[in-house]
Amino acid sequence: MDYPPRIFSHFLYKNCYLADAEKMREGNSKIDKIYSTARSISTDSIYRLSQRRKSAQEDLEMALDSMEADRIASQLAQRTKAWIAELSGGKVDDDDINISGYSGSKLSEAHTWEELSAKRKDSTIKITASFYGESGWRPIEITPSKQTFEKYLDTTIDISQLTLNAVNQRICKIENRIENLRTGDWKYLLNDKACEIDFEGPDMFDDSDRQTLSQFIQDDLHEQGTLLSSLIAGGWIAQDYKLYSTIYSDEGMSRNALNFVIHNINENKSDFSFHLNDADVQNVLKRVRHRDNSLFGQAWMLNISILNYLVKSKADEDKKTLRMVISYLSNLKGVAKDFLLAFLSDEENKTAEVLELLAADTCSEILEFLADDVATLADTTTLCDFLDVVLRHLNKNVQYEVSDAFNNFIQQHWEFIPVFSDDSLDEEVAKQLDKVLLDSHYSAPDLSCLSEPLRRLLVEHDGYDFTRSNLLCAINDLQGTFAKHEMLALNQIRSISTPVYQYVIKNVDKYLDFLKESEYALDFVDGTVASDVDSDIVAVLGDSVHSIFDTRKSEDKWVELEQVVSGIIKKHSHTARMLHFESDELKNRLSSGIDDETRKRISVSYVNELLRNDAIWFTPMNLQTVLESVGDVEEADACGEWLKLHSSFESTKEDPEFDRGNLAVKLLNLPLDVCNAKKKESLVRSLQLESPLSDEQVSNIKVGDSRVFDLKREPDVYARLLDDKSIIGDTETAFGMIPNICWEARRTWLLRSAKFITYLSPNLLGPNEACRIIADEDTRLEPVLQKIVEDMSVYIQDADFDYLLEAAKAWMSHSGKTVDKDRTELFDELATKDERLHGVKELWELGLESNLCVRMINRAFDEQGIDDANIGVAREIIQHLDVPYRQLFNDKNRTLNTDDENFVSLIAKLNQYAKRSGITPEDIWRNPQEKDGFTKYTVAFSSVEKLNEKIDLLQNQSAINN
Repeated sequence: MDYPPRIFSHFLYKNCYLADAEKMREGNSKIDKIYSTARSISTDSIYRLSQRRKSAQEDLEMALDSMEADRIASQLAQRTKAWIAELSGGKVDDDDINISGYSGSKLSEAHTWEELSAKRKDSTIKITASFYGESGWRPIEITPSKQTFEKYLDTTIDISQLTLNAVNQRICKIENRIENLRTGDWKYLLNDKACEIDFEGPDMFDDSDRQTLSQFIQDDLHEQGTLLSSLIAGGWIAQDYKLYSTIYSDEGMSRNALNFVIHNINENKSDFSFHLNDADVQNVLKRVRHRDNSLFGQAWMLNISILNYLVKSKADEDKKTLRMVISYLSNLKGVAKDFLLAFLSDEENKTAEVLELLAADTCSEILEFLADDVATLADTTTLCDFLDVVLRHLNKNVQYEVSDAFNNFIQQHWEFIPVFSDDSLDEEVAKQLDKVLLDSHYSAPDLSCLSEPLRRLLVEHDGYDFTRSNLLCAINDLQGTFAKHEMLALNQIRSISTPVYQYVIKNVDKYLDFLKESEYALDFVDGTVASDVDSDIVAVLGDSVHSIFDTRKSEDKWVELEQVVSGIIKKHSHTARMLHFESDELKNRLSSGIDDETRKRISVSYVNELLRNDAIWFTPMNLQTVLESVGDVEEADACGEWLKLHSSFESTKEDPEFDRGNLAVKLLNLPLDVCNAKKKESLVRSLQLESPLSDEQVSNIKVGDSRVFDLKREPDVYARLLDDKSIIGDTETAFGMIPNICWEARRTWLLRSAKFITYLSPNLLGPNEACRIIADEDTRLEPVLQKIVEDMSVYIQDADFDYLLEAAKAWMSHSGKTVDKDRTELFDELATKDERLHGVKELWELGLESNLCVRMINRAFDEQGIDDANIGVAREIIQHLDVPYRQLFNDKNRTLNTDDENFVSLIAKLNQYAKRSGITPEDIWRNPQEKDGFTKYTVAFSSVEKLNEKIDLLQNQSAINN
């Protein structure tokens, strides 16, 4: 439209609307309001359409999963029904149509048409239906090929293609409308209902509440059908109306550029979407530079066309101007923030370049802005691209703000942001990115997908999820290996990286769960110095304990502590065993932050687990330390389990000095259920004692404790210690350790001892034991027997009857039934214990000499007295002795001669018994006369008869009672 008609239109307006025309000076006329409203509608619609375009593009990516596909499927079903109705000439029953087995609601599902479109072109499609004709309802069946079916429908049945076409058409409509809106043409806006109701629905959920330009003129300005509305509708007054009301000298400037200058620069108003081509922008910038450079720092600069031009321009002046615009935008407040949102909402803008410049500037809120504000208008892919640009161009001098939204987005979508996986990332960029990620508490779910530079930085501050794969990746990077799938032991991780080790220790329970059967929590290379092994084991366990105490709740600490300590020690390799064990080493390592009682408890648990899992070398030194540590082995199950694992000491190159004797005593005192006797002896002998244990040490051996030495089942178990290179000395003290009740054990000692007779004394042997030795047939005891015989009376004094009897029997056997008159002590002692003369009788039956039998009877009567209980046995024995003894009870005998003083003493006792029993008031054997060493008695034979009768009566009564 030429200038003159528009000038005339403007002249007409000013004359017909005098008052309103005056308001134009202040920018408050109706035409000014229409301009502002039109620009607002254009800007708002472009923004909203940009969002719809992104939504449509997302639909394009997942077309078959969208409602769009089902809508098109319904359209295909309706086309098919219409075609059948046309063929049949009647009304088709909607519920009765069937296409190759699909009917009803299935025909409105995209999946159904996917199946049908998958058929070959010449494949038959069977269609059945019912239609209503002149003769009522009738069935119809047609079987076209797929190609024929599509021909009659006049469309493909490929649901994917149809959906893509529909979405592409929708995108195309949106893009065309955006281009029209950018012109700002009032005539277009007057007829643009799409700003209120879009092609298939509202632009946004609240679009139905928005006004069109036509509605604004009618409802707000009340100019419906007026001259002003007609001039605008006819295009006689348009958005460049100020060009006809003002005289400008800027020749060569386009009307569009001039219109922008008038409305925006002169009034310092921003109009984001005012469309300017490159020539327009150049004219605008030239005019500003000509007028005043200070104008560049004002709001009018916030125009998408201007910013796009400045970004792509190579001119130095434009670059300088661009820096001013970027600086203005960097505060991200108010209109600057709104403009940037509008700019970034259109992917055709130079978004990447602007974001790069903002990131490199001092825009500390750019990340927070993208995640909090841009995220609401950009799809995930676009936002990932924006973040990629910014994260690659961070300013090292800026502390960037991060929000929860940023943190969450990065955590969820990091793998779609290329900078994370870019191995070409230089070190400085990686450092700045890592700094931001650290502030955002980012934790990488999969380290292997990140670039190596970034991985290494994240590993330094635990910036990754604690998973097996991540831990392996971190370790492989540190070792310079690739795709190694074996987990390192804790001590190995400790040696290569402090940050990784500390992170593992914080999560040591999870680490233990990661380990496979063939992997270890403690493992060392063969040949590692023993002291290093020991110290590393203690260090790892100490660090784990501290971690649990620092991070776990009090009620969970003990359970987790025991599980972790046990778990680490259980997973040790054969190289991870302590050579020089010190029971308090872990306790001493724990800090003062843990009280003494707790540290002691931890130490006990630690020692027990080491023992149960054989994580301590079974050496004499370690065993001594363990035994001192646990105290009562019988109550220390772990120590017992450890001992049961080993039959002998393990050999080591290092053999430190220690108190072997003390250890030998501790070994010998181990309970049998922990260590059997042969094993104890073997372990003690392997100590290679330089000399037998001293009497003081031997006195500490628990020989009398059946739980330690079962002398009843193994009588020789203690005496064996004398064999070969003696463990204990052959001394009175050592022998005295054997309880008196354990005769077999003491006898074994006598048999094995080479020095026993040198320290044998009556105080060392009991009288019964002396009798046992006398009765023993083992010739090896002969030296001991001879020593006893030399002082027989002392050794057997107070021996029990049974032992004396057995000894007497044996003595008779040894001496051939003839007893030396100087060796009667044994028989004399026996007689003093023989209350009923059963011992004498048994010996007589074995052939004891008559004079000794009489001697024993006489001694027995001396000790026990003669009474009704023993008189019968005495007569029985005497009657079978040699002459003259057997004549004693012969009532036919008138005299009795004897030279045996014991017999004389016995006769006196019998005379006393007869008197006491009332048999006779006088002696039965009377008038003793001494002649030539003999004593001759006169016998009162009638009294002898009475005495025999008395004894017979007593024996009969005894038989009846028994």
